[in-house]
Amino acid sequence: MNNYLTTLSYPYFVARGLAGADTPIDLTTEGDFAQLPSDVLDLFKKDIISPVDVPLLPESKVNGICFIFAATAAHSKNIDWRLLAWRNGNGPAEIVADGTAETGTQAVITYPHGVTTATAFWCDNIVITNEYWMKEIEATATGGNSISKLWMDTCGYRYWKMEITLPVTNPATLAACFYGLF
Repeated sequence: MNNYLTTLSYPYFVARGLAGADTPIDLTTEGDFAQLPSDVLDLFKKDIISPVDVPLLPESKVNGICFIFAATAAHSKNIDWRLLAWRNGNGPAEIVADGTAETGTQAVITYPHGVTTATAFWCDNIVITNEYWMKEIEATATGGNSISKLWMDTCGYRYWKMEITLPVTNPATLAACFYGLF
């Protein structure tokens, strides 16, 4: 009998389009499943730019997820991020983790969804400030002008929202987030 590793191999999808600062969800008054934001990422639809409707299924083929960030308009600019997740079909918003990221010198030539740019840089440093997840969350390739990745086990969660705010010190102008599955 042959044993084949069947790790999923997807391209990067859009988790958050290029934009300025988000207004974070206020979990004291918002966050119920019925209040899912219109731009929440649904792993069963793959992409917030061109979602494909699928039925509510109890089984996800996704085991892990990784996020990468890009920001404008120069290297060594900062963003703050907060990641939220919801279960499949009900439940409150849950904070997965929060932290910061900084752009390196590797330029974004073409975003994964095909849009070209001359003013954005990939983040090469991601710092996890707090993690609230049931499994370990990692950030890879910190520094070195490579592309840093934030990755974790999805633990069966279907809906995800990456919020990005701009700090007071040395902020980026606009930021985007992309994700890959495995």
